Amino acid sequence: MAISFFKTLDYVLSQNISEIRRFHRISEDDAIHRAKQFLVENSADYYSENPSLHYNDPLCRFAYLYTYVGAHANLVDNAFYRFNSLGDFVENKLQGGQTLHICSLGGGPGSELLGFVKFIERVGHPKSRVDLSFTLIDTIPEWDETWHALVQGMEETFKTKYGASRRDWPIVVHRSFLPLNLTRLDDFKHFAARFKEIEIFILNHTVSELLAYKDDLRKVFNNLVERAPDGTYFLFIDRNQQPVLDLVNSLLNNSELVSFETKIENKNMDGDEQKSDLGRWYSSMGRDPKLTWKAFYSLAQKKAFPF
Repeated sequence: MAISFFKTLDYVLSQNISEIRRFHRISEDDAIHRAKQFLVENSADYYSENPSLHYNDPLCRFAYLYTYVGAHANLVDNAFYRFNSLGDFVENKLQGGQTLHICSLGGGPGSELLGFVKFIERVGHPKSRVDLSFTLIDTIPEWDETWHALVQGMEETFKTKYGASRRDWPIVVHRSFLPLNLTRLDDFKHFAARFKEIEIFILNHTVSELLAYKDDLRKVFNNLVERAPDGTYFLFIDRNQQPVLDLVNSLLNNSELVSFETKIENKNMDGDEQKSDLGRWYSSMGRDPKLTWKAFYSLAQKKAFPF
């Protein structure tokens, strides 16, 4: 049985609530009340062209973990079946016992990691092993705290399933976090070699949050494409809305990426993911996490040039 997104999130949320209460010096009931307020505020803000989200507040991040991480991880897992070339690439890395280098752009808490882990567990055999070198980039430095907690939650799941020794795990994660702004070229242009090994870049619900910064995002994206090695994949996942799709197409058509394809998906969480696995948080938060979506996927690859 592959990792459960919602069970992992139940562990992470339960581990985090005590620290958040101490940080704000409030009761658990007050903490949950504030998190529920963020759920309402964030839901409305996501659909604005220039969202103003308070991710620096740990309760806002708590609300995001509860609401969106499961669905966004499921979308990443689905991408490996939407694009055979991508699924085959990851599976070959697993069968060869190699290191897979991934970078999530605007990745927040690291939902993408859970999607990779579930796919790899499902397609691997008992002796399979892969090291995931996973870099997360986000302009909010506090997301590193949530990213760390999510990796810990995944590792606790592995301890239960495979034992305490990492040598017996199918996946070992080496995580890093870079607090960079995807709309500031100066944040990126002086990295000469930091991204030279990245094999898959992911923008998962990132473009829709940056619609007001089209030109700045394009400059940063082109810079990353230029420094990426030949063969690197660029995976976009986002809301199936025309302004978002138009910007993704513009980014791809005006870069050095020479091939890409797009898939549309109207779907819901996988059948093995049950909202009740969120434990007491499902009843405490008073509303469902995200369970359905109208999304698009675009996959591009940087090809080798003959000069």
